[in-house]
Amino acid sequence: MNGAQTGATGALMGIEDFRSWLVIAPAIGLVLLGVALVASPALGATIFGLPLPPGSAAGYVPAIGVRDIAFGLYILGLAWFSSGAPSASCWPSRP
Repeated sequence: MNGAQTGATGALMGIEDFRSWLVIAPAIGLVLLGVALVASPALGATIFGLPLPPGSAAGYVPAIGVRDIAFGLYILGLAWFSSGAPSASCWPSRP
């Protein structure tokens, strides 16, 4: 079925499905948050509610941004390539 999951009604689940957006929207939010943290560490620290430390200690903010970008892209990749069905190797065979 082209890697798409079928719902209870048998219809294909795609980008139009609300349930897909429950995964996609937070992942996009993480990527955007990460971009903000990398592009402007002062803004990122404000978003987190922490003061930006002076000097080289401020390096944790872009690092958090890179982590958020990577995690958001990972979730998007899982959503993109997921078939929605568990693979045969994940479940024991029935007797």
